[in-house]
Amino acid sequence: MNNSTMDTSSREVSFTPWLGPRYTDGGLEGTKLLVLGESHYGEDEAQRSSFTKDVVRSHVYGGRHAFFIMIAKLVVGRGAANHIPQFERKWVWDRIAFYNYVQSLAGTGPDGTVTDSMWKEAKRPYLDVVEVTDPDAILIVGKGLARHVPSPDEESSLGGIGSLESTRQVTIEHVSSPSFTCDPWMEKVEHLIDDHLFPDVL
Repeated sequence: MNNSTMDTSSREVSFTPWLGPRYTDGGLEGTKLLVLGESHYGEDEAQRSSFTKDVVRSHVYGGRHAFFIMIAKLVVGRGAANHIPQFERKWVWDRIAFYNYVQSLAGTGPDGTVTDSMWKEAKRPYLDVVEVTDPDAILIVGKGLARHVPSPDEESSLGGIGSLESTRQVTIEHVSSPSFTCDPWMEKVEHLIDDHLFPDVL
């Protein structure tokens, strides 16, 4: 599977997930990690199926953005005060998947609002994405988001096939929060991805 082959023709996924080119081929030293964000924002014309993939390509491979930098730092165990070069960020994003939970644009800017109906409508598409991407572990970015993500117990009532039961999950504070720092969360992320350390990846 790669970024061009996820079949969503019969699904309700509006923004197909980013799958790094090495995600299914080993992932992070044998662990396939799905990073789950909350929502996209932008003008209505931005709502296209490739939006998530375009954002990752732009902010990881073509530029810099705090969210994507911080995720890479957490994965490799790099403290917030330590620089992470672009080629190392690329190493991480080549090996992980990323999906934004809400499948409608939450306004035109980062102060947009996710409505109750958006949260509700996102549940089933999320289960479809978990089924197709088949992650070993899910990193939920944001405690507010975590309150809306279906639990393994809720999955069957939504028509899922039980994919969440065998998938490790960890929730962290949102990396864009003013109070966020890497250090308190690095150990949790390390354990989530099977205690793999990455001293020799570069």
